[in-house]
Amino acid sequence: MHIPPARRGHPPTAQRLTLPALLVPLLVFALVSGCRRQVAVPPVTAEPTGTYHPGKFIWVDLVTSDVESAREFYGKLFGWQFEGEEGKTTPFTLIRQGETPIGGIVYRESPGSSHPEARWLSYISVPDVDKAAETATENGGEVFVAPFNLSERGRVAVILDPQKVPVGLLKARGGDPADEEVTPYRWMWRELWTTDTASAIGFYGKLAGYTRENATLSLQRDPYTVLMSGGRARAGMGQIARAEVEPIWLPYVNVDDPQAIAARTVTLGGAVLIAPDSTIRNGTVGVIADPTGGILAIQKWTSTETLGK
Repeated sequence: MHIPPARRGHPPTAQRLTLPALLVPLLVFALVSGCRRQVAVPPVTAEPTGTYHPGKFIWVDLVTSDVESAREFYGKLFGWQFEGEEGKTTPFTLIRQGETPIGGIVYRESPGSSHPEARWLSYISVPDVDKAAETATENGGEVFVAPFNLSERGRVAVILDPQKVPVGLLKARGGDPADEEVTPYRWMWRELWTTDTASAIGFYGKLAGYTRENATLSLQRDPYTVLMSGGRARAGMGQIARAEVEPIWLPYVNVDDPQAIAARTVTLGGAVLIAPDSTIRNGTVGVIADPTGGILAIQKWTSTETLGK
């Protein structure tokens, strides 16, 4: 099996990849409470597809206390467009890349901490949200937000895995986005950084039906696990090497020039947590944080291979 660069090697590490312990409940509460106030949350696809890809990551929301700053940053960094009223506290903003909806920005009130507190929350397609939530609790996780319906989006829940990493579960109304070629400034991959890969492999295998394949890279000695479903690679998993780095589901955006994007990140008020470097995946990857604290990876990927995103 050919493993694309975003899937190779163990996760890079950085001291700043940490989040306050109270952040997860604050973010998840904001997401759900905002949705339950009847905020308009659109479907995951512009047009119904009628097909489902269990195990595929099909949506992502940035939960933040400063929507306006996030819009300005990502609009200038990636050229994303936004739908929704402008303002720091707009409840929900749709993110588009061209004509394609690719994510959302959800406002949550700041708890008054001096630390940036935001998180990208990714959602896995599952055939039965309620059953998947039960499976999570039976295997060492917990249900943080019980399954509920969003009229246009579908049935949703949020669980914490055994290491307290949040991930969304979604049965999308109208079907999932199709697997397609990677294009610039779109989501291309998800990666779990964990301190217990054996436990995580077992947990997510039962939660989302993943099988596994192993991959290694000559520059990096640690094993890397690829999570598979429907014959496609859906996500990667690697061992955290340093105790100060918290477990996290890290979303990747495809970019044409990681070094230039990293430099522009700083200019726009964000931070480079891991700079693109030739010793890490051949210089094709970096990790950044937006000005509100949301962490994501940037990756150069120019192959025409279709990725199971």
